[in-house]
Amino acid sequence: MSSPRRQGFTLIEGIVLVAIVGIVATIAVPNFIRLQTRNRTAEALTNLGALRDAQAARFAELGNFVRAGSAPEGVPGPQARPWVGADTLEFSQLLGFRPEGDVYFQYGVNGEGEAYTLTAMSDLDGRGPRAQFGLVHAAPGETLGLPHMFGSCARTGVWNPATQRASLRDRVGPCGAEDGTSRL
Repeated sequence: MSSPRRQGFTLIEGIVLVAIVGIVATIAVPNFIRLQTRNRTAEALTNLGALRDAQAARFAELGNFVRAGSAPEGVPGPQARPWVGADTLEFSQLLGFRPEGDVYFQYGVNGEGEAYTLTAMSDLDGRGPRAQFGLVHAAPGETLGLPHMFGSCARTGVWNPATQRASLRDRVGPCGAEDGTSRL
């Protein structure tokens, strides 16, 4: 006579399974969030590079840099937003710039004469503005860029790991050592 076959898990097997799933989740979730943050950061670096090229083209053609305000409208958050609003028209009309699809960052351009400042700011992880990127192009003979309404490196430059402060000019990058990182 054969014994009846058991179906399902024992309590111990269930506890072990839950523990394994919990360990995998504690490793995988923070790494996934960091990967998302890094990918969203790439948006800012790419778009700031495109804005830098647009300013250079404008200067080559007309002999001056341009101010285009801030776009898109509203407070940046962890969700992508459509590129709409009054200032987005300035970006496309004055600089020929329009990003691909929705954006995570708010962008700002302040230009005048032979100087300009580019800024990008977002709240990538929903825990307060943490990601600020920029580029400062000072006028010949000057050491400071033009101020802007947001972004901590608007006048001083982007983060320089060698000096541990924001001092790099004519380079797209983070405003501080922790910009573009997640708090996890």
